[in-house]
Amino acid sequence: MNSNYLAQRLVNEGKIAVSSLRPLLKDIRDRDPQLPLMALKMHMLTGEQLLTVDTSSSSAFGKDVLQKNLLTNDQLQRLHRQMPGESLRFAQSLIDNKVMDYPSVEREFDAYEADVADPIDNVIATVGATLSREEREIYGSYVKLLMDQLIDFLHTPVVIDPQPFAQTAELFDGLVYEVSQHIAGDVSFVGGLVAKEAAFIELSARYSQEDLTAVDDLAIDSLEEFLNVINGLFCIQLAGRNQEAELGLPRWNKNIVPHGNNQLLLNIYADFGTFVAVLAADEFM
Repeated sequence: MNSNYLAQRLVNEGKIAVSSLRPLLKDIRDRDPQLPLMALKMHMLTGEQLLTVDTSSSSAFGKDVLQKNLLTNDQLQRLHRQMPGESLRFAQSLIDNKVMDYPSVEREFDAYEADVADPIDNVIATVGATLSREEREIYGSYVKLLMDQLIDFLHTPVVIDPQPFAQTAELFDGLVYEVSQHIAGDVSFVGGLVAKEAAFIELSARYSQEDLTAVDDLAIDSLEEFLNVINGLFCIQLAGRNQEAELGLPRWNKNIVPHGNNQLLLNIYADFGTFVAVLAADEFM
């Protein structure tokens, strides 16, 4: 299963409340998983064993496990070489903030690895219950790509609210900005993002790596370009399935409530706030 979705699974199951997400997501953006957690994830030590050693820092942990003959130098070096993923960062935040202990995290790791159902697919099945199976499969593939690129490329921790999102929600009560782009061919739909000013600026700034302070031409162009990159990658995925698709020109607007046919609205929590991903059979603006 994708290494980015532990947080999504815990939220889907109600083990982490949506109301608790933002401080945790904000906490993990620059957090580096420590060696004790890496040892747990790689099944070198159990959660109960970690309760008996010094986990205050990676260096203290290394000395303690060597003295107690729980790990070898070679195993420690293997841990140092591991690349941390989003799920490990989230788990480290849960431990550091005393939301869970090592045995609890171990149980969640084991359940996550054993679960054949993808957490994003579960969200799409719930929020998009009125859509056809084909639409849910297409939208689900697209949303996974979007989430992975937000996490890996924009360094933005994100989790989707697993509850259906009403168009009358607070997001649409003030000034909002939208970008969208049509994918047409063997697979056809429109994908886009909707956000209030602060969130729109933050997403644009993270993509452009510019110090943006307003929704100006640069901010709009940046988020349109990010959407174009996502959709280009999705077309490449489709080509791998022998399905052809072409991209239309990106569009933007403001103060429009999405109104597309066969529409899916996903309320996405990030470390800086919330925004909405919109997918529809036709232009929703």
